[in-house]
Amino acid sequence: MKKLMLVLVVVAAACAAPGMTAAIALGQPIGPKPVPQPPAGKPAEAIYFGTGGPYIPQAEALATARLAAIGVPGRQEIRLLTYADVIAFTRSRNYLYDPGREIYFVVTSAAWQGRGGQTADFTCGSYITLIDAPTGQVFAVGCGGAESWPLRLPPQFGP
Repeated sequence: MKKLMLVLVVVAAACAAPGMTAAIALGQPIGPKPVPQPPAGKPAEAIYFGTGGPYIPQAEALATARLAAIGVPGRQEIRLLTYADVIAFTRSRNYLYDPGREIYFVVTSAAWQGRGGQTADFTCGSYITLIDAPTGQVFAVGCGGAESWPLRLPPQFGP
């Protein structure tokens, strides 16, 4: 059975369209990814809750986000969001963070090198840094796309 499963994964990966993963080719629905839920029988407990402040200064969050740039960053924008806003945008969740936790969402126009994991490394034209507003800890950094500014951002950034 393991050999059959391995063959299915290899065949599915070989037949998948560029950008599709073997998991999608093996029958996972295509379309918007549902917001993850905690594993059944193992409830996750948040340990980082909304604080209401104080927060690190925005200038410090912007400087922290610039550290990931390759070369000199151009435009940067920052918004203070709740983790619920981040979940709605990314459709990804860390259950240690309560939805009310405050997160700086920083967008930087600069080249950023990502690690491809199972694929080759890649370079983006812009990137997004999520920073825990009360502590200043970097929560995540991700590609904003090939363009110098992301085509899609949370509604708090406006049109």
